[in-house]
Amino acid sequence: MDEQLNTVEQKVVLKRTIGFFSAVNFIFAVILGTGIFVSPGAVLLLSQLNVGVSLVIWTVCGIISMIGALCYAELGTTFPSSGGEYYYIKRALGSIPAYIFLWCSVIFLRPAVINRSSIDVCGIHYAAIFPSMLFTRSHKKTHSYLSDFNCRDH
Repeated sequence: MDEQLNTVEQKVVLKRTIGFFSAVNFIFAVILGTGIFVSPGAVLLLSQLNVGVSLVIWTVCGIISMIGALCYAELGTTFPSSGGEYYYIKRALGSIPAYIFLWCSVIFLRPAVINRSSIDVCGIHYAAIFPSMLFTRSHKKTHSYLSDFNCRDH
């Protein structure tokens, strides 16, 4: 009987099946998001319509993003544990700051990112379908409320 219990008590772990191609696609989707379709016009306007300056701004921002991605890659290979940012904060600062971060992330940060992305996508679609129509703030708010409503459990 004891032999059967020892063979049954095996450690359950997640199977690591993400490959190089899947990882690159995932990082591309996270980094590009919708911002790449919305912000080029603003960057060009703020650089006073100077293409060279806007390309330098994009290059510097890309380097900063790459440094951040490399930091996360190093954390992920140094601490190969599930939990992501929560685990890193818990290990560095303790359980209470990690819990506060996780709570704020789930309640405020992630929904805000989804909401902002939906507003950007809505603006892009309205501009494509109705090029002469001015996309006002009320349209954005309406779409924002609808996307919030659709994300909630009924």
